[in-house]
Amino acid sequence: MAARVLVTPRGFLDLEGEHLGILKQAGYEVIANPRPRTLTEDEMAAYIVGMDAVIVGDDPVTHRVLDRATGLKVISKFGTHVDNIDVDVAAARHIPVTFTPGVTHAAVAELTIGLMFALLRGIPQMDRDIRNGKWSSVAGVELMGKTLGIVGMGGIGKEVAKRALALGMNVLGFDMHPDASFAEHHGIEYVPADELLKNSDIVTLHLGLNPETRGWLSKMRVGRIRPGSYLINTGRPELIDEGSVLDALRGQRLRGAAFDLPSEENLFTVPAYAGFSLETGNVWDRRRDIGLDHLIYAGSVFIGIETFFGPVFLGYGRRRAGRAGTGAGFDMYSLRNSATPWSVTGVAIRKTGATYKLASTQGYQSM
Repeated sequence: MAARVLVTPRGFLDLEGEHLGILKQAGYEVIANPRPRTLTEDEMAAYIVGMDAVIVGDDPVTHRVLDRATGLKVISKFGTHVDNIDVDVAAARHIPVTFTPGVTHAAVAELTIGLMFALLRGIPQMDRDIRNGKWSSVAGVELMGKTLGIVGMGGIGKEVAKRALALGMNVLGFDMHPDASFAEHHGIEYVPADELLKNSDIVTLHLGLNPETRGWLSKMRVGRIRPGSYLINTGRPELIDEGSVLDALRGQRLRGAAFDLPSEENLFTVPAYAGFSLETGNVWDRRRDIGLDHLIYAGSVFIGIETFFGPVFLGYGRRRAGRAGTGAGFDMYSLRNSATPWSVTGVAIRKTGATYKLASTQGYQSM
């Protein structure tokens, strides 16, 4: 009887290439996710029964799901974080968990820079006006000479810093584990969080999600952001107190904000495609192949901009599963998207040679 592998991420199933054929040639019977979305815990618990392996996206692989996976031999994450997988339970049951960190750092960094241009130059607002038959002139703000505060100077944060420096920006960084050699080489100054928020024209978040970083940008910290500055979050939505950010936009303390992820509160609507670009296509292919090696061896931007008429909330995209709400005259849809490939977690099972070890990281885990 052929070994069975459950494949849940649509990005893997819909990606062109020979990867599914490779699985079949290796003797696997591929069981594809029948739904065009991330599976729920109940669905995962039902589908994982009788599986020998699973290639998973952001579908929950919880203790309850693993209790149903009595014959599971390996979990391969099609992504760069494993915070949707109960790695402690997997480790206790000697089930290897593999993932592929770092493959989309450049793509996320470039999207971050792109969102800076969009916010400071009013690009979405002008695009919307032209589509509505209105020729508008928005007085933009130049990036050159502005101070960028990067919260989380891990792989993505460093890539953002290098690009910002090339644009003539000043860069402040905050991280629980500062990289002194990187800062010295690139002329970056590490400062405490409050100092960064107070002195930055633009604040961008690149922290990984863990219990210490959940809600990091709290109401108190939002209140410490320099008035008239901009906020960007291409990390996890759980990093911020959305209500406080929305209040800061409405109260004009923040001139604009751009996010790349949906959240449970459904205040902002965005797809999660920060890690996708034409250049990373080959990297995605390689990541896909790495996932196969693991098995065989054992994805609309919401932008709020301050204008003469007050904050304007812009966006575009198509309705996905979730509920709809309204804000500033724009129908905002709650998206539940499975592609969040740029986040990493502080806990993971890493492969060392032919063995697997449980690696844990305490405190802030930067991406």
